[in-house]
Amino acid sequence: MKKVIEFLSLLDKNNDREWFAAHKKEFDTAKAELFVFIEQLLAEMKKIDPDLAELQASKTVYRIYRDVRFSKNKLPYKNNMGAYFSSGGKNGLKPGYYLHIQPGASFLGGGLYMPETPTLNAIRQEIYFNYPSLYKIIQDKNFVKTFKELDDYRLKTFPKGFDKDHKAIELLKYKSFVASRALSDNEILSPDFAKTCLNSFIAMQPLVQWLNHALENAE
Repeated sequence: MKKVIEFLSLLDKNNDREWFAAHKKEFDTAKAELFVFIEQLLAEMKKIDPDLAELQASKTVYRIYRDVRFSKNKLPYKNNMGAYFSSGGKNGLKPGYYLHIQPGASFLGGGLYMPETPTLNAIRQEIYFNYPSLYKIIQDKNFVKTFKELDDYRLKTFPKGFDKDHKAIELLKYKSFVASRALSDNEILSPDFAKTCLNSFIAMQPLVQWLNHALENAE
């Protein structure tokens, strides 16, 4: 991943179309390196999550070009490269696994980020009736060792329509069901980086599976 880190480091300091056009060859080289890595990682991930069986690497990697039409930030390019692994692909709305490469600010994680109201309600209904199974997952020693806990996207009070005295009220407050861990540049440049990602995604898989099950139950 050396070419990826090198290109993104330069892009962060030269985020304009003229510079990018002059360094398109370096971008293509970095992108190709990322795709080789993603293809290898995805092949291993399919072994741990059957829901990814039909997923192709080309459906996981996000474009580096920013949509600036409705943004005050008019920089034309992202300062990162990312990939999302789910049965619905990168543009789907299904639970999955995320890898974010950004020099000095990389991370990986997974789950389901800021679902729309019907999806969120379906997850909360599953928690309401089946919260012990979710507690078991996020309190598992491998999950805690890797991610510590769910990222703190929670309401300050209890959600409407749910009993504020419910035993799982703290889980019911969540608006997102994601967990993440930081990645150092040294980890990304290590020959063992794919193994690092895979081991982390193995710890994430029960949560992704639980969320998919919750949504299937609501259909």
